[in-house]
Amino acid sequence: LGSSFLWLRIGQGSPSAIYAQALRKVEIGSLRQGCDLALGLASGGGMDQEIAVVFDGKPEERIMVNQAVITLASPVFKSMLAQDMAEKENGVIQLKGKDPEEFKVLMSFLMPASSRQQKITEENVDFLLCWTDEYSIEPIRAECVEFIKKLPPTVECVLQAHAFGIKDHLDFCVKHLLEKGQSDWGRCLGDAELVKILFARSVDVLKDFRPRLTYPVVTRKGFGLGF
Repeated sequence: LGSSFLWLRIGQGSPSAIYAQALRKVEIGSLRQGCDLALGLASGGGMDQEIAVVFDGKPEERIMVNQAVITLASPVFKSMLAQDMAEKENGVIQLKGKDPEEFKVLMSFLMPASSRQQKITEENVDFLLCWTDEYSIEPIRAECVEFIKKLPPTVECVLQAHAFGIKDHLDFCVKHLLEKGQSDWGRCLGDAELVKILFARSVDVLKDFRPRLTYPVVTRKGFGLGF
């Protein structure tokens, strides 16, 4: 569109609350979803309809959410409420084994009135990635991945990138740490697949340092490069 902003003229009244979430999505590259959300909220279709989200069947942990917001943000929630499932019939979504406090944070990123003030942090990025992965909320997931890639490479970042399938960042962190002399990989050694990746990347880095006669070193704590 030649601009990072999307202007929609739908209905009357102040557009700020209606467009806030749409503009957030446009800025992070999800134009179609941003348009859908703005149109859905502004048209009034389901705008005032709320559904209950219950955690482990505990009534005291019931959270009411806007149906238009949650179904437009997540195709998984949309499917749960659109098909002939218990959620559609009862107007209640059951989330077993989920943390209601985490869900509240997720919803604060989705609701138009609050989304612009929310920030991805080291404290919330892991659980937000879990939620957005499971419920296919791609724009927020993209923000989480972007945030992770800006963190300094550490062993914890290696575990994080591996856990969430961020392959390019995993490769970057492992290579960076190997070149800096990292040899203690801690909890990484508890994952057989990750151990294979570490060894393979150490061999790759070895090739780059061949004139210096480096060689991979295997110790009880992990992998490193010897000189």
